[in-house]
Amino acid sequence: MEETLITTHLVKAFDLGVNGNLYGGRLLDWLDEAGALYVHDRFNACFVTWKIGETVFHKPVKQNSIVKIHVRNVDVRRSSVGFDLVAKVRDEERAQRIAASGDVTMTLAACYSSFLAGEDVTVPEVERFAGFPKLQSAASLLAAAVAGDSKAAEKLS
Repeated sequence: MEETLITTHLVKAFDLGVNGNLYGGRLLDWLDEAGALYVHDRFNACFVTWKIGETVFHKPVKQNSIVKIHVRNVDVRRSSVGFDLVAKVRDEERAQRIAASGDVTMTLAACYSSFLAGEDVTVPEVERFAGFPKLQSAASLLAAAVAGDSKAAEKLS
């Protein structure tokens, strides 16, 4: 199973919970940020986190540990991208899997929501989704809705 490194974090004192281990909420924050970084880097589009599935914490992580977050199992859908994130710690010269969060879904709906709210929206160019026909179709539909096509807007609702 191929994994791609997205980001790395050093666990500092303010990242720790009351038991001296990495606070779970901090790791969830890092996982959410890693998902956003991955999608922005890969598609250069405005996505938001729609869902984070089950997250399992396997081992406690101590201060000064280095946490690396990887993505795998990328699934490009009609208007979203799903993937798994895995956090690993390099501690005392051994890598351990510390958490895995499955089915993180980022969606193009954020652009459409901004459009509905009357905000200025920059729709990503369809070419940025080359090789992902479902995302190209969704981006085209979104661009048409933003341009005033009521049928396209209706399909997105």
